[in-house]
Amino acid sequence: MQGHFHLPSMGCAITDCKEALLHGPSQHFKYMTGAYVVAATQVSPCSDCLAPVHVLQGIMIANAYAECTACHAKRCIPCSDAYAKAVRVSESQRVGKRCRICGAEPAWIEVTKAFDHNGDEMMQIHLGERTPTQTDSNLVSDGPVSHAVSAASASKGNKKKSKAEKQERKVAEISEQLRSIEKGLEEAGLPLTS
Repeated sequence: MQGHFHLPSMGCAITDCKEALLHGPSQHFKYMTGAYVVAATQVSPCSDCLAPVHVLQGIMIANAYAECTACHAKRCIPCSDAYAKAVRVSESQRVGKRCRICGAEPAWIEVTKAFDHNGDEMMQIHLGERTPTQTDSNLVSDGPVSHAVSAASASKGNKKKSKAEKQERKVAEISEQLRSIEKGLEEAGLPLTS
């Protein structure tokens, strides 16, 4: 140690800074450390009730009951608790609500009965995977699943048309921006080369 500086530490810091400038983000993985930047406004809708779910809640309560098994949209704490209680069933059945984000049907709970080494009966509960029926959250309502599926299939033609219209509007916007750039270059006396 010289003065108030620990020379080996200063040498390591200089080397790390040099590597960060030369090699970029790979330096962050050298010491196996990480950090998350989280804002108070980072919320997503609950898959059951559309209440806002903060990103930290989604990370901290990460289990099979806290998210849709199809699209992995997070559930709020009350819905996660209700779902965890609902899956405690004694026979195979559909449990829970249809996902309000992807439209997946309620999950199929498979219950199998077995005997342990003492001869006592025990139940094994398997939470089945679900398949999203659509990706447009505006189509998912509180009605039956068949309504959401029929609404999704009926709107496929409209989706294609609206996608083409969006692309045409985007092309028009870009063309307008290019014209304004060309005009600005002409006014500045800069030749436009191709």
